[in-house]
Amino acid sequence: QGQMERILDGVQVDQIQCGANFCVILATKKGRQALYGWGANDAGQLGFDQTYAQEPIQIEFEHSIDHILCGDRHTAILTVDGRLFVSGANDHGQLGLEDCNKAVGFTQLSMPEVRQIAVGAEHTLALTTFGLFTFGRNNHGQLGLGRGAPDFISAPTLVKDLRERQVSHVRAFGGTTAAVDSEGLLYVWGA
Repeated sequence: QGQMERILDGVQVDQIQCGANFCVILATKKGRQALYGWGANDAGQLGFDQTYAQEPIQIEFEHSIDHILCGDRHTAILTVDGRLFVSGANDHGQLGLEDCNKAVGFTQLSMPEVRQIAVGAEHTLALTTFGLFTFGRNNHGQLGLGRGAPDFISAPTLVKDLRERQVSHVRAFGGTTAAVDSEGLLYVWGA
């Protein structure tokens, strides 16, 4: 415990993301993309059915990955062709599956082409060709849906205040969300 170890010999790590007590990496192994995860998996955030993984386990995923991101207990994957897949905790609708049931195994969301994603502790953003969609926990207004919006939303919902802006970048952390438009203007909301 507390000792640093080198792991995954023979793979080149391209991306690493960590949530609360778990990590997911995108790597290249023998010239092919490979996805690995380890740590806590009580909500299925690693995309397989095992409560805890002491060491990295290769995750079955058949699509070419552009980006991976982790919230506290959920993982989002953006594919090269603009599809969004999610797995893990969903108690605040952070997976966008229109319910609050956890997903063990990566499930594709039915959305327009996704260009970029961002993930907070318990909320998710998807920047699509039609605008910015948010879903999940909204107790601090982190979904950007205005006053009176519910504390959580389990379906991808368009951020109407930004629909006239060409959002170019999105980021999230904890209960905070930020977006930058094509003119370089910054918008921040949430905690």
